[in-house]
Amino acid sequence: MKQLLTSIALVLVSISTAYAGKPSAINFNGDEYTYRATESSVHQYTPADQTDLSSHKDMISFTFAEEVKKV
Repeated sequence: MKQLLTSIALVLVSISTAYAGKPSAINFNGDEYTYRATESSVHQYTPADQTDLSSHKDMISFTFAEEVKKV
């Protein structure tokens, strides 16, 4: 569980620092996910061999809520 949380944290840090220029690929839990699409504030990544978003089996999506502010 600790390893999974660490992986998630690393992915979130890399995504947040590169948000302005969405990364073309990210690594998560030893697998590479390729950038596929952005819908509003949702950025979608699937494995390289899963190019069809209508029939993917694995996906990572990040939603950026710009309205959230640190208090």
